[in-house]
Amino acid sequence: MMHLRQILTVALVLAVTVSARAQNPLGSGKLQNGLAIDVMDLKLTSDSYMKVSFRIRNPTQQRISYDINGFSFPNAMYYVEEGGKFKFTVVKDTQGEFFWGRVNKRLNLGAGETFETWAKFGQPHKGIKHITFYFQDSEPIEDIPVPSPVKAGGEDSKPAAPAIKALGTGKLQNGLVIDVLELKPTSDGFLKVSFQIRNPGTDTVKYGINGFSFPNSMYYVEEGGKFKFTIVKDERGEFLWGRINKTVNLGPAETLESWAKFGQPHKGIKRLTFYFQESEPIEDIAVPGADK
Repeated sequence: MMHLRQILTVALVLAVTVSARAQNPLGSGKLQNGLAIDVMDLKLTSDSYMKVSFRIRNPTQQRISYDINGFSFPNAMYYVEEGGKFKFTVVKDTQGEFFWGRVNKRLNLGAGETFETWAKFGQPHKGIKHITFYFQDSEPIEDIPVPSPVKAGGEDSKPAAPAIKALGTGKLQNGLVIDVLELKPTSDGFLKVSFQIRNPGTDTVKYGINGFSFPNSMYYVEEGGKFKFTIVKDERGEFLWGRINKTVNLGPAETLESWAKFGQPHKGIKRLTFYFQESEPIEDIAVPGADK
């Protein structure tokens, strides 16, 4: 369990898709080598952040490479409120690391291919209606409208309904999704979280799970954004989770289920947001018994 620094923030975790979404972007800017960057969606969340979905897109007919540097890319990303008075920059956690997906790789995007990601920033000041985004190697993306606040657990905060019953769902890479299935307080003083990786598509998808980096990147944040809970470890220093370390091939509608144990949230907390490696955040998961 760790205190999150109360500063202007952004968090990133990345996911790939090979076709452009039908959704129209809120704004677009030119990137280098003919690429474009699109701001797709803004959402105010119960952890006091603003979730920003965006993508890098190749609108040309040529394959284009683009390097994402794990330090300079998040360090150069920010937004400015209308009027130019306030600039919101990247958050760091209590360990001094950028609060994002820690991507450090080269993209190779073919014609029409995209690389989708999300980010969390501090919320704009009350009354601000438009903001301008700045990304590395990109022209500014002007006058993006600020969304209205939503209540935790309200209709606007619910993800699209998955094919199965889940508490919440987030996009993973290559068209896969990850579902939070159940939260259960246990007699050993922990919170057991059951989840699954699922293939909602029509093609078989290969996905590699690293037995160290996957659980090391998994955590939840309480509503309000003050506390971050990572997976607990046993007396030997090993993560208490399903201990998966393999590459899986998921056919259409196939799933891989697993679990992990975390510290229990503080008394009075009603909503949690979950973060998994290479997934968008899964917002506003209800704490068992909190609404009773």
